Amino acid sequence: MYMIASMNLKPLYSGNYLDKYADDTYLIIPASNSSTVAAELNSIERWAERNNLKLNVSKSQEMIIYASSHAKTKHPSIDSTPGIDRVQTLKIFGHLSDQ
Repeated sequence: MYMIASMNLKPLYSGNYLDKYADDTYLIIPASNSSTVAAELNSIERWAERNNLKLNVSKSQEMIIYASSHAKTKHPSIDSTPGIDRVQTLKIFGHLSDQ
């Protein structure tokens, strides 16, 4: 049912991407759009409320992936999203991913 309900769940900003699998949703935002995180999460929360669902912040995680060590020094301190844990590894589709 989630897959059917989530068909109208789209990112607000060009360049951001939502990937949905079973009852999981992955919001992918490039560094160039890092200022859109709060608006995208607000949009997802509003969508969930309209669909009698709730964003489970306790299960939400944030991970920053750098293309190279140079990129990490170029963006050394990206603020974390309030209320969401920042992690070094993330389990996606049953597979472990790390930065």
